[in-house]
Amino acid sequence: MHIGKRIAKLRRAQQLSLIDLADEHLSKNELFLIEAGHHLPRQAVLEDLARKLNVPAHYLLRFDQENALLMKQLRQLHLELDEGRVQKAEVLLKEIDQTYPYISSVEQELYFLLLKNYLYIHTKEASLAVKFFDEQIAPLVDGTTATQWPCSPSIVNLYYFVQGRILQYMYRYEESNRFFYKLLEQPLDERQQARVLYNIARNYYFLNDFDQANTYGYNALPLALKHHIWSLVTQTYILIGMISRKLKDYETAEEFYKRALELTELHEMVEFQTYVLNNLGSLCHDQEKYRESLTYFQKGLYLSKYIANPQLIISYYNVLETFLLLNEYEEFNWLMDEAKENCKDEKDRYLLQILEAKKFHQAGDIKMYEMLMEKCINYFARKNMLSYILDEIEQLADHFAKQKNHAKAKHYTMLLHNATHSVGAHQDTMPQP
Repeated sequence: MHIGKRIAKLRRAQQLSLIDLADEHLSKNELFLIEAGHHLPRQAVLEDLARKLNVPAHYLLRFDQENALLMKQLRQLHLELDEGRVQKAEVLLKEIDQTYPYISSVEQELYFLLLKNYLYIHTKEASLAVKFFDEQIAPLVDGTTATQWPCSPSIVNLYYFVQGRILQYMYRYEESNRFFYKLLEQPLDERQQARVLYNIARNYYFLNDFDQANTYGYNALPLALKHHIWSLVTQTYILIGMISRKLKDYETAEEFYKRALELTELHEMVEFQTYVLNNLGSLCHDQEKYRESLTYFQKGLYLSKYIANPQLIISYYNVLETFLLLNEYEEFNWLMDEAKENCKDEKDRYLLQILEAKKFHQAGDIKMYEMLMEKCINYFARKNMLSYILDEIEQLADHFAKQKNHAKAKHYTMLLHNATHSVGAHQDTMPQP
C-alpha cells in the first residue's frame, strides 16, 4: 500500500486519464510511476494533485500519519463486529464516517473500509459487500500481497477474512479457502479459529468434498462451544446435519438439526430457526415422510413471514411442493396466489413457475409441463443460477428418458452434471456465517 494507490483510485473514480492530471510540473510518466509506487511525489505535487482531484490536501499529504483517537475507535468497531453487536457497530461506524470524511492514513482508511465491508457481511448484504469490496478496497490493495503491507496483524487478518467471505458470495469456494488457510497461518485466538474452520468446512461442503467438510466442521464445533458462540454453534450443527444428509446418514442429520433447533429456541435466534425447520422438512422429504415434512415447512414459512426473511420464496416453495406431493390442490392454489404476491424478483417468479409445471405434470398435461420446465431451466442457465434447481433438472432428464426422447434426456443430464460440478450444492438451506 502506498499513496499512489489512493491517487489512482481517485483518478479512476472521476474517470480521469493520466494525461488529464499531467501538466508542465508533472509528466504522464512520472504520474504513472507515482501510482505504481515507484516514486514518492514532492509536497508541492501532492498539493496540486489534491486540488485537481478535489480532495483536502491533508488526504494526500498525511498518508503515513496515524490518528491515535481514530485507531482506538476502529479497534472498538472491530470488537463490536467480532462479538456480533451489529447495532452498536452501525452507530460507531456512522460516527466515524461523519467525523472523518477523509481518513488521511492509508492504513487506517483500509482498516475502516474493511470494517465497513465486515458490517455488510454481518447484515447479509451480499451484493453490496461484493460491490463495495471491488470499488473501495480492491483498488487500494490490487497487485500487492497482504504480507507486504506495513499494517498491524489485525488488519491483515481482517483482510483475509473479508476476502474469503467475498469469494464465497461469488461461489469461488476454492479461492475462498486459500484466504482462510492463509488466515490459519496467522496468530488467532480460539474464537477466530472457530469462525475460520467453519468457513473452510462450508466451502468444502459446496465443493461436494463432504469428508473434508466434516473434518473442519467437527474441529470448529468444540471451539465455538467452549466460548459460547451460540450463533456459530447453531450454524455448525446445521452444516454437520447437511453433510450427514448428503451422505444419507439421516439419523445423524436429524440429531444435529434438532440440537440446532433447541439452541435457536433457547437463545431466540428466530432467523436461524427458519433454516433449521426448512432443513428438517427436507430431511423428512428425503425419507418420504411428507406429512411430517409439511409440518416443519409450514412452521418455517410462518417464521419467515414474521421476520421478512430474504429467502421467503424458498419457504413458500417447500410448502407448495409438499402440497403437490400430498395431492392437496386447493391448499396449493390459495398459497400459490399468496406466494406470487410476495415475489421480490424475476428469479422468484420462475421458481413458482416450476411448481406450476409440476402441477401440470400431475394433471397429465405433459406438453405444458415440458414447455414450462424448459423455459424455467433456460432462464436459470442464462442467469448462471442452475444451482437453485438441480433436483428439477434431474427430474426433467428422467422424464425425457422415460419418454424415450434420448437427445433431450442426454442434454439435461449433461447440464445437471456440469452445474453440479462447477458450483456445488447451493440449493441447500444454510444460513450465512
